[in-house]
Amino acid sequence: MNAYITVRKGSQRIPNKNLRPFVDTNLLQNKISTLKECKRVDDILVTSNCEESLSIAEKNGCLLDVRPEKYCSSETQPKDLYKYMAQVLSEKFPDDRYFLSASVCYPLISPNSFDSMIKLFLDNYNPDLEGYSSLNWITSLSSCHSVKENLWERSREIIYLDRDGPLYSPSYEALNYTPGEQPASQDLPDIVSVAFGSIITSIRTLEEGDLVGEFPEFYDLPKYESVDIDEEEDFVVAEALYKHFKNK
Repeated sequence: MNAYITVRKGSQRIPNKNLRPFVDTNLLQNKISTLKECKRVDDILVTSNCEESLSIAEKNGCLLDVRPEKYCSSETQPKDLYKYMAQVLSEKFPDDRYFLSASVCYPLISPNSFDSMIKLFLDNYNPDLEGYSSLNWITSLSSCHSVKENLWERSREIIYLDRDGPLYSPSYEALNYTPGEQPASQDLPDIVSVAFGSIITSIRTLEEGDLVGEFPEFYDLPKYESVDIDEEEDFVVAEALYKHFKNK
């Protein structure tokens, strides 16, 4: 299966996140190296507006896409990027319908997890399978991690309206258990959080402006592999876990 990586210049919360030193590498090089270790990944496409990122990709034998700036801004809507990727992938790989999306922000996903996901898809959800039916159809196969926590949703209610504007009072509602009847964490409902580090998606889903779609199947990652670098603290935690598990 062919894979693609999307990176862009800059980062609002972690400056130069994709190219910043990460242990003995950087997030982009780490992801390319991991995918190259996979037995079931063929070509790797890197799409970016960053010359340094494209240079790293080229040195690693990846296919390149110089992405227009309008698809690289922090203001760019995800749906617009997905639709753009549908066009690019269709042009680069006209015979393929499904692709592996691999985010650099999940540096701990192993080659084994990538390969296992691809095998699961090809053995169960591939439309080219003999005997395939619409019952097997999914919009994506997404990596995830289980959320066994007591979840509450916070909303805001207007309690007073004056000339300076509305005053709000927070309101909370339990989402996955009944207050006063708190169960053991293992008995909480089976809720998963999408891990965008590894998603097998289709051209059709991307064309609709989505990556996961309405009818996904999920693949449980080991807990540490689902670490997503979004804030500075995540970077520190991910580096510590990387050092620990790399030597296992």
